[in-house]
Amino acid sequence: MYRISWIITKWCCKWEEFVDFSEELQFTIYQILWDIMTFLIALFCVYSIYRNIQGGIMFSVFFLPLRRVAGGAHAQSHGKCVILTVTMFITYAYYYYRDMSKLIAIIAIIAWIIIWLKAPVQTNNHILTIQQEQENRKNTQKILLLYMALVISYFPINTRMVNAVLLVIIMIAVLILVESYIFEMPNCKTKVGYYLRPYIVQAILGICISNCHNAVWMASYRWGYQMDIPDELRHKYDNI
Repeated sequence: MYRISWIITKWCCKWEEFVDFSEELQFTIYQILWDIMTFLIALFCVYSIYRNIQGGIMFSVFFLPLRRVAGGAHAQSHGKCVILTVTMFITYAYYYYRDMSKLIAIIAIIAWIIIWLKAPVQTNNHILTIQQEQENRKNTQKILLLYMALVISYFPINTRMVNAVLLVIIMIAVLILVESYIFEMPNCKTKVGYYLRPYIVQAILGICISNCHNAVWMASYRWGYQMDIPDELRHKYDNI
């Protein structure tokens, strides 16, 4: 995957506008490729077992916002990341398709409290500044309050929605506890391509810069694996 991201970055840098942002480009492309691949593998596994991907989609919708700000444990390699993420997807889907139990509700309440008190939890290879940590804590608590409101609102109406939220809260708490302890760009010579080129460049660089900034600021930015952020990128985006 690193090799693929390097090839794409090299191809993009044939455009002079991208040369100064080659690190951001490769970092972003590398993340996106792994995220998409991991997500597709997990969805495929869920579909293979349950013949339905609704549970996997719901897991993603509720898991990612809270995971990014609350943080928690990460696998030590991409291979283990895929296994961990697939396991979480399958486990989630298993309970998602069942009636809510009192035990899950009780565990979710405890998990909610754990996240509220302990988040954000950082990994050794991703240390936040005090300001970033405080911002993640505020965002974590806002999301927790939103999730509580969703549970209360949907409790008598939609069991699956309630299950979806409660299971994500439990999984995030477990991760926290574990860690605590179309265009051919280089040759854009047509009139249309020439006209659109600045917009293409701005869009791509905007995505890359936003991605790198968020990667530095968020307690967690991957499913189950978090690679080191290059020092140059960290220093560049720490105080933006």
